[in-house]
Amino acid sequence: MANLPLNQILHGDCLELFKKIPNNSIDCIFADPPFNLKKKYNSHKDKLECSEYLQWCQEWINECLRVLKNDGCLFFAQYSQMANFLRLFS
Repeated sequence: MANLPLNQILHGDCLELFKKIPNNSIDCIFADPPFNLKKKYNSHKDKLECSEYLQWCQEWINECLRVLKNDGCLFFAQYSQMANFLRLFS
């Protein structure tokens, strides 16, 4: 993905998709990760232990920060109880 598309939404697992994206190249990221509420879905696991979930969150947040420009914005949806833990990564 040498030439990044402009003004386009890229949909996918950021841990896979972002491997193709260079550092400091994205202006804005919106993420809506699984909330780990122990619900059954077809496409992803939602039953991790809290420590595993936080480790996974740290992985994708770090990958977002790697590709995000220094003046870029990262927005993500999360439920309020877990949002307090995720603030530790900022």
